[in-house]
Amino acid sequence: MNIGESNDELIDINQDGTLDFRRLTVVTPSQVANTAGFDVLVMVFPIFARAVARDQLIANPDKYRVRAYVHTIITR
Repeated sequence: MNIGESNDELIDINQDGTLDFRRLTVVTPSQVANTAGFDVLVMVFPIFARAVARDQLIANPDKYRVRAYVHTIITR
């Protein structure tokens, strides 16, 4: 994945052939002053969110019942 791109994955967590979750991962240049790092956002949604546009999920995760929300900064 390149900076500024997102990864959008459908996940079958128990490999039973049924999709369980949708995971979005977004990596952008860090907004923190004086760092040469990246902001990383990972959100996991129930599978019903697979038909929702990525931008809508990112803008309003609670509306789509986000199950996991991790936002961190990675620096060098």
